Amino acid sequence: QRMRLFTVKDLDDSLIRSVYEHIGGEDAFFALENGTLSDTMGSGKDKVFVDVFKISDSVGLDIRILLAMPEIDFLEDTYKQRDATVIGVVCAFVLLIAVGVLFAVLLARPLRRIGNRMYKTASLQDDDEDDSPSMLSEIRDMQEAYATMKQELNRMKSYLPQSVLCAMEDDDEDEG
Repeated sequence: QRMRLFTVKDLDDSLIRSVYEHIGGEDAFFALENGTLSDTMGSGKDKVFVDVFKISDSVGLDIRILLAMPEIDFLEDTYKQRDATVIGVVCAFVLLIAVGVLFAVLLARPLRRIGNRMYKTASLQDDDEDDSPSMLSEIRDMQEAYATMKQELNRMKSYLPQSVLCAMEDDDEDEG
């Protein structure tokens, strides 16, 4: 039986075979300038970093070491952290938008109610008994100021002659 050297063709590893073919086969492998090569092959998550190193021993025997490392082997944690960071930022953004919308709704409802009651009060027709205070202190202050204004207007209204009040009601009906 004849002996022969072990070659890349004897391997079943598809990664080593594809790297070997990427380099250009056995002739190109041993004809590398300075005996070294740094290259990449493939793209995306299938990207492979390829390095060939030449090692010379004291006897003069040149050995080539082929290093083929899939990118995913050493960047997988980085990809996971990147994905987790992106998901975290998106969740925080969605949460902030939801909080903003909720705050706007909570703020707009009592302001709208105060505005509508002020229009009614301007025509001396506000008989709404819903004076429930808002949870927001600024709006509650506005509601309290409005309630004070309404009380004063009602007190002043009692001093107005009935003919003036009827004329005001007629003007309001004409505008409506």
